Amino acid sequence: MSANNPLFKQIGREACEIPNLLKKLGEVDYRKPISQDQAHMVDAIAAHAHNAQDMLIDGIGSLGRLMNIAGLNDQYTVHGEDLANLGALLAHLAVEVEFLRLTESDMRYIEREQKGLQAGAKQGAKS
Repeated sequence: MSANNPLFKQIGREACEIPNLLKKLGEVDYRKPISQDQAHMVDAIAAHAHNAQDMLIDGIGSLGRLMNIAGLNDQYTVHGEDLANLGALLAHLAVEVEFLRLTESDMRYIEREQKGLQAGAKQGAKS
């Protein structure tokens, strides 16, 4: 759905889009049908959260490889302050990734429940 979703924009600025979309979405009762606009918001939030996770994980992996190279290079001295700053950054990024994982999971749960409601409504209409 994301490719055709009018709300799935600002690729590369996922973290900036998620809070605005969550505000627009408001409270959602997954047990009740949601509008097409809300479905687009749920999909966009989940897709942005997924993409942001991928970007953060890839970046952290690259940073680790570069740190490894720098640490093994005799011509470069790794300063304790730099290591402390990188450690704080990585610890914070882990929290950000956890938030994104929970957000994506919540949005995908809403999508699954909505599909179940739609299937139930179609079954009821056939009866």
